[in-house]
Formats: sequence, structure tokens, C-alpha cells
Amino acid sequence: MTVAERVMQPLVDIGQALDQRREIVLRWVLWGALLLLPPILLLQYELILARQPRLLYVGGGLALLSGILLFFRRIPYRFKAGLLTTLLIITSCYNLLAIGVNSSSLLTIFVVLLLVFAFMGLRAGLAATLLLAVAIGGMGALMGTGRFSVPSALEIYVGPTWYGLAIRYGLLSTIVLLMSLSFVRVISRALHDQLALTDRLAAERSALLGRVEESTKALTLTAEISRQLTTILDADALLDALLGQIQTMFGYYYVQVYLLEKETNMLTLHGGTGQPGVNVAGLPGRQVVPLGVGMVGLAASRGTSIVVNDISESNIWLPNPNLPKTQAEVALPIVLADEVIGVLDVHHHQLNGLTESDLATLETVASQLATALNNARLFEQAFQQATHEAQINRIAQRLEASTDVYSLVQSAAREIGQALGAQVMVDINLGELQSQVLKTDIGRLR
Repeated sequence: MTVAERVMQPLVDIGQALDQRREIVLRWVLWGALLLLPPILLLQYELILARQPRLLYVGGGLALLSGILLFFRRIPYRFKAGLLTTLLIITSCYNLLAIGVNSSSLLTIFVVLLLVFAFMGLRAGLAATLLLAVAIGGMGALMGTGRFSVPSALEIYVGPTWYGLAIRYGLLSTIVLLMSLSFVRVISRALHDQLALTDRLAAERSALLGRVEESTKALTLTAEISRQLTTILDADALLDALLGQIQTMFGYYYVQVYLLEKETNMLTLHGGTGQPGVNVAGLPGRQVVPLGVGMVGLAASRGTSIVVNDISESNIWLPNPNLPKTQAEVALPIVLADEVIGVLDVHHHQLNGLTESDLATLETVASQLATALNNARLFEQAFQQATHEAQINRIAQRLEASTDVYSLVQSAAREIGQALGAQVMVDINLGELQSQVLKTDIGRLR
């Protein structure tokens, strides 16, 4: 799996991951109960039957429950763990009622508490500890006062002896509690660090996805510009198409292009797109910008990009009443062979909305735009040259086809008039023979 594929994967929930680990341990416990309980019950069948026959039903029920919880995987983990630990607590309490407070019952209780802490967490473990402590204390009190009848084999624990067992349970409970608290603290710290790492990875992934998206847009726009370089050879149509692509793909507020007029040394608006684009392009007063004036004029005179991400803090930004939502602006010179031929001007409706990635993409676009405009200019020049040569060839062919001087003059006047788009008068002096004025009115070339 590549790095990009791993980054694109959804982040795993920490609690869910912990429950998955706990479920693995729970399955091992269930397998152990399923495999060990039946042999134990069979080996101690006579002893259990003689003293506590009900334990056979309890042990058999736990083995059956373990098998059910083990093989029905669709049962949620929390339900499995909660049901198992609840039954274990009930079994521990029943064991206390059956045999009283002794090493066997205490061992069972500690095993149950460890399972509760491991599978259900700190709160459930503390609740189980408190519940079983109350049960042990109550049973010890009954044993101490002689109100509880202990089997003959356990009479050694009757009377004051149970106090020692209670103290041992208290000490062991304290040890288990401290171990559990330490374990939970370590796990909590690890989970906290994991959550912090997850948040950091999520932020980095979001930033990476944003950069990938911006790069994808830039590549798409670059490919579109390259395609249009070969398909659109009219400068105005090319600007309309490219500006529309830029504005739509990146969601800019407004995009426009100024071209430098060498004769006047002024920047003239040649295209704009966006919600208010028609209004701005339609204002004669807004179509011409002198060099060195405003962001557009400064970008053209300096030959460098000018970025203002907060217009309220800029002294070179000039307001435009037709663009009231502008909060950030960038002006990029369109340079061809170290010569500025225009300016690409982009407006954004958000503060600090223009990033370094935007600037890099727009500089690439401006460079391609210079090439595109130059190609359109060369195509127009080549088209005009081809048209001029075609007219000359047509005139020459018609002159060669003329059979007399009068038709020759008429053909020449007609073709010259069509080429110039004007009325033509030709005065020919035929010398001693005659002089005649031939007038040919030629309509303007449509």
C-alpha cells in the first residue's frame, strides 16, 4: 500500500481499537472456559456433588455461555463482556453464600475483579470491587456471629479467623486497585498520546489533501490551457475561455486581464469574468490603467507579482465600487521574452484567501497566457499575410485574363477597390489616339 493510499484511509477510532483488542483477549478467556470447565467438573464431580451440587449447574452454564458468546460473533463486544462479568460477579457472590470467606472464594473474587477491570474498564472494576467488598464484609459478619452455617470441612474459618481473611482481602484488594489504577493511567496516557497523534495526522492529512486538490486543479488548468493553445487562436475568445476556467476552478471572486498598448503605454482591459465581470468590463473609465498606478500598474511597471491579502492594510490597493466583496487581490505580470505584455488580476472575497499555492499556480498560468497570446498574435499576423498574398494573386490572375486595355483597367480598379474598401477613379491617357476617363465605383468590402 502506497503512502497516499494509507493517508486516504479513514482514521481508526481509539475506543473502537481498544475494544477490538479487548475482544481478542475475551475470546481467549472464553476458549479457556469452554475447554477447561468441563474437565474440571468431571474430575471433581463426586466432591462437588457431595458438598455443593449446584456448582455443577453453575459451571455447566458458564461453559455453555462461553460457547455461545464465542461462536456468535455478531454479538457486540460490550454486551458479551458485560454479560460475562455480571454472571461472574453473581457466581462469586453465590460462592460466598455456599462456602463462606476462604482462600478459594477470595481467589475466585480476585480473578473476577481482574476480568472486570480488563474487559469493562475502571468504573465497572471499582463498582465490582465495592460490591464484592460489601458481600465479603457481610458474609464475614454472619460467620463471626455464628449466623452462617459453614460446612464441616471449613469450620476452621469460623469465628475470629475470618478477620484475618478479610484483612488479607483488603490488602490484596488495595494491591489490585493500585495495579489497576496504574494500568488504567498508563493506558489513558497512551490513549491520550494516540488521540493527539490521530488529531495531528488528521490535520496533516487534511492539509495534504488540500495540497493534492490544489495541485490537481493546477494540473487540470495547465492541461486545459495547453489544449486551448492549440484549439483557440483568437485572442479575445482565448481570454474569455481561460479566465472562465480560472474563476470557476478556484472559486475566485473576479479575474481580469489587462494588455499593454505600446503606443500609449497604457494598460487596457481585454477580458474579465466573475459575478460582477460584465459591469466592470462595461465601464469605459475602468478599462484603462496607467503604468505605475494601483496594483495592476505597479505589477506591469515592476515586472513582479504584487499580493495584498488584506486590502484594509494596503496603501497601493485602489478600491473599485463594482467589486465591493474584494478582500484580497493579486496582480501578476504577463511576461514574454523579458517584456511585460499585460497583467493578470485576480480578486478574492476572503481575507488571506490567496495562498502561496495560488500564487505559484497563477504565475504558471500567466506564463502560459503569455505564450497563448503570442501564438494568437502570430496567427493573426500570418492570417493577414496570407489574405494579402491571396488578394495579390487574385488581381494578377484577373489582369492576365484581360483581353484589352479597357477590361484590364476595369479589373485593376475593381480589385484595388475591393482590397482598399474604397471608391477608385482611374485616369488613363492613351496618348495621341484618345483620352478617356474610366470610373469604376466599387462597393466597400464587407
